[in-house]
Amino acid sequence: MIKAYCKANKILLVKEFREVKSGEDHEKRPEVLKAVNWCLLHPEFDLLAAAQSRLGRSEFFISSLIRQKVHFVSMDNPTADNFQKHIQAAYDEKFLEENRENTKRSLQAKRDKGYKFVGNVKKLIRTLKRKKRAYLKKIRYTIRREKKKYTTVRSLTERLNRLGLKKLNGKKRGWQASEVHGLLRDISQLK
Repeated sequence: MIKAYCKANKILLVKEFREVKSGEDHEKRPEVLKAVNWCLLHPEFDLLAAAQSRLGRSEFFISSLIRQKVHFVSMDNPTADNFQKHIQAAYDEKFLEENRENTKRSLQAKRDKGYKFVGNVKKLIRTLKRKKRAYLKKIRYTIRREKKKYTTVRSLTERLNRLGLKKLNGKKRGWQASEVHGLLRDISQLK
């Protein structure tokens, strides 16, 4: 998304930072902090983010970036001025709070119905990551081969649906463009 934006607007991408962690606490996101610090040292460059919410969902954090004169552009609203960025940050923070509350309510409703949450979450996450990695290794050559013929995400999505390539969850077909986009990203990061 960012590379396409840079290409379309003839912008030179100088340095790339990829944050894989998510969450509202910007202090626990080292790549975001590295990017911000780099931009503070090099104020002539802009910080590009796929979406402002990916940069941070904290209104305080976004406001501090604006006050420190860190110029950032988000692909979801590249023409936003500082006022619009403040409004978007407030909206993102509210969304995060509501999402957190909805999750708590949903979990409590499950508990009230007698559902028990047991098990080692960290172990489950490791297992899921291992399965995803094995899946990506299994399909990466097919994806790379098809990507050569079908250069857009949309055409590749249609092709994967026609092929009946199984998803990670075992379902055939039903691929969405956003899933294929994420799949391409994950495969490119595979070592």
